[in-house]
Amino acid sequence: GVRRARRGGVALTPEREKGWPRGGGHGNEVGRNGALCGHAMAGRNGWSWTRRQMAAEHTDYPDAGFDMVSSDAVLHELPVQATEAVLREAFRVLAPGGVILMEDVPPYREISDFRFILSDWETEGRGEPYWREEGNLDRTELCRRIGFVNVDEFGLDEETKYPWMLRAVKPAS
Repeated sequence: GVRRARRGGVALTPEREKGWPRGGGHGNEVGRNGALCGHAMAGRNGWSWTRRQMAAEHTDYPDAGFDMVSSDAVLHELPVQATEAVLREAFRVLAPGGVILMEDVPPYREISDFRFILSDWETEGRGEPYWREEGNLDRTELCRRIGFVNVDEFGLDEETKYPWMLRAVKPAS
């Protein structure tokens, strides 16, 4: 099981706390207010997560220190180069056999034309400058290039494909 986990984007994800390791959770949030909000929410709910302000692309966590690294709707907030840096950093801090589980927007290749129009509107219509890049990114290929194995992507909802999950494993040796 998961003993030590790290999650990026921890400001407002209280429902995600259930089932995570007690005393072994670490979270990072790039924004000061998000980190403070996440820390306050953890205290209010009795969660023992350690939350810190830092970018997920370059953390000061030790090599191979976590069994799991995850994020909730973070990758579409980043340019593709930063997404790659986040995944490389996750690979670095994962112990052999560790897993990434990233939840985000579905890739455009997996959604209907109607969902594509709705999703792509986010880029200009809602000021999401990297949404389109993320929708076109082949995350499976990127993870394999970094060194992950057993890469899997899937949508939790059959119709909308949202949330879209990316799961991959750092090789055991």
